Amino acid sequence: MKTKRTTILILVVVMASLLMVAAVSADTIVGTGWIRAHGDGSAAIEGYAANITISGNGTLWYKDEGEEDTPTVTGEGVRIEYPGGWVQYVGFHGTFSVEDADQITVILDGFKINLFAAGRGVVHLRGHGGYTVGHGSHIIHGNWAENGRAIEFGSSELTQE
Repeated sequence: MKTKRTTILILVVVMASLLMVAAVSADTIVGTGWIRAHGDGSAAIEGYAANITISGNGTLWYKDEGEEDTPTVTGEGVRIEYPGGWVQYVGFHGTFSVEDADQITVILDGFKINLFAAGRGVVHLRGHGGYTVGHGSHIIHGNWAENGRAIEFGSSELTQE
């Protein structure tokens, strides 16, 4: 019973932090696009991706709510499966990659984070680092924010707030 409560509490905290970060600020590139980010803190991606690759050190979570896509995970970390489809890697030191993923969420809390994604979705970045997001010839460069930053990628119109 205690394990179930702990699991539920962890999932609630993760989801609440994603919602809080999304409300903070946004740079938007509206189709399919790409994003690169690097830094220390928390990087989370939600969406439909032709390709996601994220590496670093810390705790990695992922959930695939679409067709079951099999990610490639290399490096170190203890894999834990939770109810509802969440998978966690504790002590993660490596690389997570997946192709043709739909309705996927990937979160890495830690340091030396490097993220690349192509497709469409939202990336939430909290901490210290930089990012570049683009669609065609439209490119935006920015920095992570202490309180969080949400970056929408993959649409055809460029706006920056």
